This record gives sequence, structure tokens and C-alpha cells, in this order.
Amino acid sequence: AVVSTQSTGMWVAYDAKTRTLVIDTEGLLGVSSNLNRRTRLLLKILALSDVAIYRTRAERLHNDMFVFLSDASKVYCDHFSTELQGVLEKHSIDIPFTKLGPRVLIFHETQYTEILGAPEDDGTEIIAVDPDRPNNGEEDIGVSLSSLGDEVADREILQRFLALGEYPKAFSKIRYIGIKSGSGPTDFTVLTRGIREELSGNSTRSRKPLTLIMESLRVLNSKFSNGISQKPLSTFSDDFFRCPQICSSCRQQCSLSVSHTGSHLLTEKYCRYQHAFKNRIFICTKCYNDGCRREVRPKSFEDSETPLSGYMKLAWSGYVIECDECGVIYRSRQYWFGNKTPEQESVRTEIVHVWPGEEAKPENTARFLLDQLYVISET
Repeated sequence: AVVSTQSTGMWVAYDAKTRTLVIDTEGLLGVSSNLNRRTRLLLKILALSDVAIYRTRAERLHNDMFVFLSDASKVYCDHFSTELQGVLEKHSIDIPFTKLGPRVLIFHETQYTEILGAPEDDGTEIIAVDPDRPNNGEEDIGVSLSSLGDEVADREILQRFLALGEYPKAFSKIRYIGIKSGSGPTDFTVLTRGIREELSGNSTRSRKPLTLIMESLRVLNSKFSNGISQKPLSTFSDDFFRCPQICSSCRQQCSLSVSHTGSHLLTEKYCRYQHAFKNRIFICTKCYNDGCRREVRPKSFEDSETPLSGYMKLAWSGYVIECDECGVIYRSRQYWFGNKTPEQESVRTEIVHVWPGEEAKPENTARFLLDQLYVISET
């Protein structure tokens, strides 16, 4: 035996006795220069299969299996089902969506721990005998502490999926086959019997001709054969350490670490303006050109004026925009006519993010106050 992978891609063989096309892959353990392409090929094969075997040798079923099957189900429903349904309609084959997906056999082999659905250990050996196999005077062939399609085990599998908030609805059937091998070699008797039962039964999915399988594979390859990134998925998700706050306007997440101090930040991502949040601010143009980003706001009067004189001047000359560095840089009614807007004369606008807990900033409170003064004067 060698450690390196010997079956890159997929291997196909046809069994004339059972009229079955067998496809073998390295699964998720295969070594490839592009792991994402390998995963995409695996999902295509899974979509084409009538019966798929997921083999795992572990003392317990890990979450990786449930996550993979759930993700494969989503890919099947969102991308593959439409293409495969089109192939069936072309050949006038009517199969409902609930029976279109493959049947999955989870072959779970343990060495020391009990398999799902196993009875309590009372010191006796439990033999699973095939009731359909004739004895012919020979010793019954069974597997110690095995579970074949046990309802208790199937319920535990379903509960594990639901505990993760997922369920692979694309698969027409999920069946658990468990075996406790101990220190001996793997006995595939129970798995073989389970495969034969699924192949002989057509209650969930009818047999397909080879031409239909090849055309389905051709359709999926022509549709999903674009270049794919070689960058593998990160072992540790960025969400573990990234600030969870999301901008209320553009729905982008803060790029800083969780529990950071100061304001939230988004790098190289622009926000979009929404009237409900009024997330537009003014920046002094002169300061910006000098290399300083200084925010300014419209207000009723200058800081050096008293409220009484300021409001009187507001009714006559309009609101002002005052910069801490440059002083008054804009007055709305500086001239009798032909006054420019702030953006044309002294400020530049920026769209800013709105984070949870931040109140919307009024764009022009002075202009609103001026309008109210006009209403009072007219009445």
C-alpha cells in the first residue's frame, strides 16, 4: 500500500450482472492541485448517482459529514436540479423532484464504540443475519453489532441534521449502515446487502439508461466547467474574529476585529446613500486639498454670534457652513440672486456608513429652520 492517491478524478466500471454503472472517487480525501475543482467534480458525480455511498471510519459521526451532505443538497437544489430536469423532459421521463435526487448510504465503521441503533451491551454477541439469504446447511454470515436500515439509527441521523439547522432535502433517501469491526478487517457483507436492496428496489427512483447518464454528465460539464479559484477554503472562518456589526445602509460588515475600540471601519468599500438614514456629510474642500479631511455641517449662525443676532441674520442671509480651520466657507443667501450650492462652491460630499446605535445626522437643519421661519412670516 502507498500513501499517495492512486485514483485521481473518477474511475468508472460497468457490472453487466447487476446492470450497474459504478463510479469510484477518492472523495474528500483525494489529493489535488485544485481542491475546489475536485469538490465540484464530486458534487457532479453525486448528482448523477442513483445510490451514493458515504464511507467513514471513525468512532463517531463528525459534523463534517452532515455539513458536506447539507451543502451538497443545496448545490443540487440551486444549480443541478434544473439542468437534470431538462434532460429528463427531453427524453419524456417524468420524475418528481422529491425522487430525482440520489439515495445516500452512510457506511459507518467503528473499532471500539457502538454504532447507532445498537442494543445495550449485555455480554452477548448480536448477529445480523440476512433473512433473504438461503442457509443451505452453511453457517449464517453476519456482522457483529451491525445496523442495517435501523429506524432508531435513521432517527438519530435526522436529529443530527436538524441540530445543525440543516436537512438535505435533495436526497430521496438517507440510510444508515453501521458496523463495529473491532480489531479485525472490514466486513462489507452488510453494505453489500444494503446496496443490492437499493438497486433492486425502484420505489424511490427508476433505473436510467446509460445514454441518459452520459447526457446528464455532458450537460453538467458544459454548464459548470468554468475556471475555478485554486484558493482553498479557510480552516478558521473570518466570522470567528471579525466584528459582527453591519452597516444599516449598504449591509456590509465591519472589517475590524471583534471588540475593537473606536469607530467601525470598512476598507475599500463604498456605502450607498439612503434618504431614511441621511448618510451624506460635507467635507471642507480647502482643507481636503491641503491634506486634511475635516467634516463641516450647516448651522443657523456663526459660533461668534449671539442667538438673537444669529437668528435675525439667518432670516436675511440664510444659513452658514463654518469650518474650524477656515471659518465661514459658505452662506446660503450671500447675494440677492445667483447663489451657488455648497457642493459647487466650498464643500465636497461623502456617503458614510450607518452603524447600529448611530443616529441619523440631519443633512441641513438650518435649511429646515429657515423654511419654518418663512412659514411663520407668511402667516
